[in-house]
Amino acid sequence: GTFCFMYTSAPYALAVLLTVALIVYAVRLKASRERDAERMRSERARYESESAARGEFAAQQRRLVTASVRYEVLRRDNFRCVICGASAKNGAVLHVDHILPVSKGGTSEMANLRTLCDRCNLGKGSKIE
Repeated sequence: GTFCFMYTSAPYALAVLLTVALIVYAVRLKASRERDAERMRSERARYESESAARGEFAAQQRRLVTASVRYEVLRRDNFRCVICGASAKNGAVLHVDHILPVSKGGTSEMANLRTLCDRCNLGKGSKIE
């Protein structure tokens, strides 16, 4: 015959209903987790693609700072750190620094380059001053 809850005991009927509810919950939870995992894979792929593009841009900009460009920046800044005034005569190691870091979209144009001593440059990191 057909199954009918009214001819079964209440505890058995309750157990069947709870089992069905748990199965439905488990199926929905699995589907939700699969959607979340797919969204995370998609976001990770997009981030990795954008990150690779940013990395290539930064590498390209750094390659543009040739020895002759470095020399021109140092000469323009009178071979002194533009922040503290230190020079190689004082024992400072001079760096050519991007004012707007390439990691933040800065370019290697002369207007975005400056001379910093190692202490001022290493303390700055990728911050924008």
